[in-house]
Amino acid sequence: MIALRVLGIVVALLAMGFTAYRYNRGRMRRLDMIVAWLISLAVVALGIYPDLFAPVFDALNFTEGNNRRLLGVLVISNVLLFLLYLRATALADAAHRDLQQLVRALAQRQFDPEAHPELRQANVVVIIPAYNESATIGEVLRNLPREVAGLRVAPLVVDDGSSDGTAAIAREQGAVVVHPINRGQGAALLTGYELAARAGAKVIAITDADGQTVPEELERLVRPIIEDEADFVNGSRILGHYEPDSAVRALGVTVLSRVVSVLTATKVTDVSSPFRAFRAEAVERLHLQQPQFQASELLIEAIRKRLRFREVPITMRRRQAGASRKPGSVRYAWAFVKAMMGTWLR
Repeated sequence: MIALRVLGIVVALLAMGFTAYRYNRGRMRRLDMIVAWLISLAVVALGIYPDLFAPVFDALNFTEGNNRRLLGVLVISNVLLFLLYLRATALADAAHRDLQQLVRALAQRQFDPEAHPELRQANVVVIIPAYNESATIGEVLRNLPREVAGLRVAPLVVDDGSSDGTAAIAREQGAVVVHPINRGQGAALLTGYELAARAGAKVIAITDADGQTVPEELERLVRPIIEDEADFVNGSRILGHYEPDSAVRALGVTVLSRVVSVLTATKVTDVSSPFRAFRAEAVERLHLQQPQFQASELLIEAIRKRLRFREVPITMRRRQAGASRKPGSVRYAWAFVKAMMGTWLR
């Protein structure tokens, strides 16, 4: 037991020295160093005077004997590690948001609406985020109607740092292409929303570049907005037809849609639909910050800001070519739920 206490003291002192070194080199903030030192000092004190923390252990029912004090130390250590993990996650998220805002600001600065009359003359701008989708982007754009319900349509492809010929193919099909760095689909969509609104769009629609949606169904989403029956229209594969590529994800769509329905007190059948449309004027009202999994955030925000909501049936096919950019089912579900609950709680 004494050897374990000595080892703890040595590790704590080394941690203090390491954090002091990083702070002096400008690689650590003062607050982080103070937190690390407080934890290290507590470990040193526990090693030298173990009875100092006896009242704490007794209050938590970790009485002396049968290594219960050691168990108490492990439990408290795990709680501290979890709190530190939450803090690190929060700092990482804040850094992601700052970088995302910088990328969007640079994209806006470089974007000149006057140089793209096709966007300024369009009432409906379709945002298509694309990352290495050269195999499918051409067909998606060819099938996209250039007019719906008497309104002119223009595609805006946000090339999310592709390394293939995605941008060139999109330009060949007459799309306006902007090039932010690779920051994820959500960040690409945010850039597209702001640029479309700046160009004077009345309606903004979004779809994927992988060919899973049917672009010819765009009018289904836009018409309720044009006829002033809705402000936000969600395309629902559940109400329409879809070809599930995974039984787990198909179940996830159903379960998460029901959860969102409860959280928002609004019936939602397809929380992760990639095919949607909303009034461009709503961009300034929606608080969007998710860099990757923005589907649930956009939906919850639209309902929270009291946009008139409607769902229409759409067709969802399997990916037409290439490999999915989504992570495995477990990682995808965790990231999606994290974004969903983070949006609802804020």
